[in-house]
Amino acid sequence: APTRVNTINYLTIATTGNSSDFGDLTTARMPCGVAVNAVRGVFGAGSIYVPGAVDVSSVNYINIASTGDWKDFGDLINTPRDPGSFSSSVRGFFLGGDPPPNGSVSDVIQYVIMASSGTATDFGNLTNDRRSGAGLSSSTRGLLCGGYDDQASSNQDTIDYVEMSTTGDALDFGDL
Repeated sequence: APTRVNTINYLTIATTGNSSDFGDLTTARMPCGVAVNAVRGVFGAGSIYVPGAVDVSSVNYINIASTGDWKDFGDLINTPRDPGSFSSSVRGFFLGGDPPPNGSVSDVIQYVIMASSGTATDFGNLTNDRRSGAGLSSSTRGLLCGGYDDQASSNQDTIDYVEMSTTGDALDFGDL
């Protein structure tokens, strides 16, 4: 079985050196999405091993200024394993993901409000189903690049974008 860990390490970027212990996740899991702003880190989705992989929809958070264990934030609206992710200073986004056996689709874009807690909100949909996409963002726009489409059994070269302060479906930005 793949190894899932619950440890959190951090680096002090202004200095060189090894990482230090920050705390622990609420549950050991992998692969997940992470959204960060200047105050909080938000970690969501993934799978746990009980034995056998079980997808989870839970979201946890930390306050970046102090070390400690992750705390419960809420839940995503579905249980995507390996979603893409990015964030603005206000919202954290989880995009796509490997659809679990219960039939949830993997083109869902959902977001959380970073300063609060609770259940994620539906934002819209990607231009195609995929997981493992790389997310990146500016202060206003988020992009999801590439990924893998399980239904078509193929790597994707699509780049989607959203305006993070609105809601709606992703638009085609171009191709890798």
